[in-house]
Amino acid sequence: PPYASGHYTTWQGLFQGKFNDHTNTVEVVGANLDRVTDVNLLFKNCSSLLSVGTIDFGTAVNCDGMFSGSSNLRTVGDIIILGDDIFDDHNTQIGFTRVSSMFENCTSLTTVGNVRFEHMTSMEYTFDGCRSLTTIGNVYAPKVVNLAWTFHNCESIVTMPSVTLSNLARTFYSSFNNCRSLQSCPIVSSLDNATNCENMFSNCHALSAFPTFSASKVTTIASMFYGCD
Repeated sequence: PPYASGHYTTWQGLFQGKFNDHTNTVEVVGANLDRVTDVNLLFKNCSSLLSVGTIDFGTAVNCDGMFSGSSNLRTVGDIIILGDDIFDDHNTQIGFTRVSSMFENCTSLTTVGNVRFEHMTSMEYTFDGCRSLTTIGNVYAPKVVNLAWTFHNCESIVTMPSVTLSNLARTFYSSFNNCRSLQSCPIVSSLDNATNCENMFSNCHALSAFPTFSASKVTTIASMFYGCD
């Protein structure tokens, strides 16, 4: 059974590699999962997992690698992860809410619903390697700081939806690197406080429109548009 301790329950790796023998559809809903805080690697490498319904966790704070390597996963419904910052008894922050590598190398994933990451601070590698991804809903992530490699190698996506970030966003290293079909991207409205945009749109061969943006705080911008023919 999941391990519970005080207010925290971990489901880390609970189903890792388990869905490999037959077709499965999984619905992950928050009604009975309000106290689950760690779903790290929960469905990692579940190669026969084809579809996931609504993902709704009230307090999950570690979603790293949740579906990573589930190479036949094709569709995911809305993703709602409120999360929370982690503090010790002295009110010192000791942890951060993460969705790093959540769908990394889900190479068959084509469709994701609306995404709401209320307190998530890291989206590093979240959709990295999702080379079949063509459709994603609106993304709301107002506390994200790190978007390095977030959509790296999403070769099939043509346009990005509404992406709501904030002035907390700092790192965009290779965020859209090798998104070969990407034609436009609205995320630039959130670059006001960005410091690292290196390789951000490298090898985005189809990128044809890019509005004016402020780069006054950027310290690293090398190869930001390398290969954008």
